[in-house]
Amino acid sequence: MSAAPARPPAGAALGALLAPLVTLARRELQTRYAGTRLGRIWALLQPLATMAIYLTVFVLVMGGGRDTVDARQYALFILAGLLPFQALADGLQRACGSLRQDKPLLEAATFPAEAIPLARVVGGALPELLGLLLLGLACAVWGPGLGVSVLALPLLWLGRVGLTAGLALWISVIAIFITDTGEILGFALTALLFLTPVFYGIDQVPAWLHPLLWINPLHHVVEAYRDVLLQGRWPWGHGGALLLCVLLAVGSGRWAFGRCLDAVRDEL
Repeated sequence: MSAAPARPPAGAALGALLAPLVTLARRELQTRYAGTRLGRIWALLQPLATMAIYLTVFVLVMGGGRDTVDARQYALFILAGLLPFQALADGLQRACGSLRQDKPLLEAATFPAEAIPLARVVGGALPELLGLLLLGLACAVWGPGLGVSVLALPLLWLGRVGLTAGLALWISVIAIFITDTGEILGFALTALLFLTPVFYGIDQVPAWLHPLLWINPLHHVVEAYRDVLLQGRWPWGHGGALLLCVLLAVGSGRWAFGRCLDAVRDEL
């Protein structure tokens, strides 16, 4: 009986994944805006337009046409929740059909197949990063200002990317065996939007529902973003919970992807 092939060290596996991941992520950005006159500039214009729309609407609706503090802060409150949700939803939806779309790459035995869904996640992370920079500037000018805790924001962004990456590995595999996964995912993401305090504060949620919020990973992302951007405090509680969610998502996602990869190739 032959021994199972030894798995490469974690560092070597990461090195082998990095170059294909960067290449595919660059291709993802190119194809995303292919055929448009402004090209990659849309990565900046989209979050900028979203922010302008929310600030304008809430000043007109809540402020009665006057630039009130409450209207501006509520718009920033919503944007701090929408940015990570939209990035997570975009990454998962694009990863859902990625293995079928890049079937030739998947058939190459030496190609790191994980790079295929992960590139969709990385490609969708750039608009969020630009949006966060704009939101941080808006909070500094029109909001409560920024404290030293804003230094935690890049780590939180990486945590959101890691969470989406782990879930994307799961989704990409499930979509091969359950062809309705894309439609189911659309409904699930809509439900997640309203089950996460994006448009409302946690103080508006009945106390008996708070434990359910704590098992929602996106809740920790949203609240950690708001801690840093709107409250000027370090997101110790939600940041620690997010780290745990990332470890669980990435660890289980890599296990499921590796376990099912041969079956995925056979199915395709």
